[in-house]
Amino acid sequence: MIKVVLTKDVDKLGKLGETKNVADGFAMHWLIPQGFAVFDDTRLARKLARLRASLDQKVSQASEQAIELSKKHHTKSAQRISQKIAKDAKKINQLKTT
Repeated sequence: MIKVVLTKDVDKLGKLGETKNVADGFAMHWLIPQGFAVFDDTRLARKLARLRASLDQKVSQASEQAIELSKKHHTKSAQRISQKIAKDAKKINQLKTT
């Protein structure tokens, strides 16, 4: 078994910055040549952990912004629909009275 640090998310194995023990052949013939992992190095592991934290923070900020935009859009759409309904109701009432 070889200890590697993942440089990208790998399905069914782990996420960026995680340290994993993998089979020698898997590391030497697939993970490392494809750029998914590097040999475990303490400095690199710390650097990747900081990178992962930074990416997680950016993702959460983007998610919050998306939620805010969707709330604003939903509110504006609801207001437009309410205004249309009010206009239509007013027109219907005018037709009924004539």
